[in-house]
Amino acid sequence: MTDATSLSVDWLLADPGSASPVQDARVHIANGKISLIDRALGSTGLIAVLALTNAHDHGRAFRPVSYGAADQPLETWLPALMRAPNADLYTQCVVAFGRLALSGVASVLHMHIPQGGDPVEEAKTVARAAADVGVRLGYAVPVVDANPFVYGGAEALCGYHGSADWAIVRHWDGRPAPARAQLDAVSAIASACESTMVSVQYGPAGPQWVTEAGWRDLADRAAADKRRIHTHLLETQTQRAWADAHFPGGLVQRFDALGLLNDRLTVAHGVWLSDAEIDLLAARGVTVAVNTSSNLRLRSGMAPVRRFAKAGLAFALGLDGMAFDDDEDMLRELRLFHALHAPIGLDGAGIDIGDAWRAATTNGRRVIDGVDDEGLLEAGRDADILILDWAALASDAAADRAAPLDLLMTRARREHVRSLYVAGRPVVADGRLTGVDFDAAVTELRAASVDAAPRDTTERDVLSRHQDAMRHYYADGRHLDRSGIKNGR
Repeated sequence: MTDATSLSVDWLLADPGSASPVQDARVHIANGKISLIDRALGSTGLIAVLALTNAHDHGRAFRPVSYGAADQPLETWLPALMRAPNADLYTQCVVAFGRLALSGVASVLHMHIPQGGDPVEEAKTVARAAADVGVRLGYAVPVVDANPFVYGGAEALCGYHGSADWAIVRHWDGRPAPARAQLDAVSAIASACESTMVSVQYGPAGPQWVTEAGWRDLADRAAADKRRIHTHLLETQTQRAWADAHFPGGLVQRFDALGLLNDRLTVAHGVWLSDAEIDLLAARGVTVAVNTSSNLRLRSGMAPVRRFAKAGLAFALGLDGMAFDDDEDMLRELRLFHALHAPIGLDGAGIDIGDAWRAATTNGRRVIDGVDDEGLLEAGRDADILILDWAALASDAAADRAAPLDLLMTRARREHVRSLYVAGRPVVADGRLTGVDFDAAVTELRAASVDAAPRDTTERDVLSRHQDAMRHYYADGRHLDRSGIKNGR
């Protein structure tokens, strides 16, 4: 981008929680960078901060509860996602990325959910949608080759189903290709999609969904090409029990032995990490993408962020397509995250406002593309800038008493977003997306959702019985039985 522009604001928060706010500032932009910050006169009713980053998401344009996948434990929630309506992938991504941009998000880590087509073409479609919306994209290429239904494989689950149901259920896994074939797609996707705005990484779904052979192959490839890895890790208590049963020497320690733990690895969730595992991840420079709302809604618990901070383990902030109010509001998520993990009492341990903002900006940007020096609004930095409605935020504020950052952390929501600049490009202007017809895309998806309803009823009862079978499987502790587990080990 070569066009130059300037933005005048009443307040500029260059480094929230660390640097003092600057009043009456003007930000000059050229070639996608901040070229100069100086003073401006006159009230604008605006406040500027560094644009936000969503460090873990899946591009879910259809909100799960809207098609019957109500909040419940992750293990039984995942099968319910198959009820999602079918719709054009590009349109889904425009809606998913557009919602995030309207919430102030400039960069998103998209852990792709395969749609059944050619993986390179799907990646190109996702990247095109991100480019049209205007956001930076981290694209994690999916890798899944084990345990499609329950941790430990489908063989034992068969006994919990009637023969008629099992004949249907056994075809729901999509019959994934071997891990090697899925990993082979990464270089082709990178060649087709990678740019200054798109970073391609390995996206193994998680320890329980990838075979040992798959992890070994991935570790070798990542060591050779220095590409980033993004995976789920110890999201639920059930996953913790499975990991302890199948890796007596420690799951995270096993990853370390494979050479997977380094500063190019991001693990999402980490709710059930032990103290020893936290210390090891911190020592290796790993980042945890924390997904507060998702973990609360899916009954997973709350990540030990205070312990992360004490150990020096880097953490970023993700929405996981499951914002607490189902609104993809990253500003509200930031506030919830800080409130839950702030110090308790007068001398308790916890994270401060600066820690929370770094999780939602600097640390998240590193998750997306490995860039780790873009955490400030200052000359020479990328022009990823979020402009909020200061007049609305401070409508009742007493002059010289209410601090801008305090008002921001207490009140800011997506409806206060006025503009979003990404690499200097105006992605949101006057509260509307500039690069796509967002309303038309939403209308198209609503139509797809309505049309899908009659087709959905045929498998609803089977799915309900399938979820009951899974509950019995876990209640009986079958996921802890190593003797019957093949899974490539």
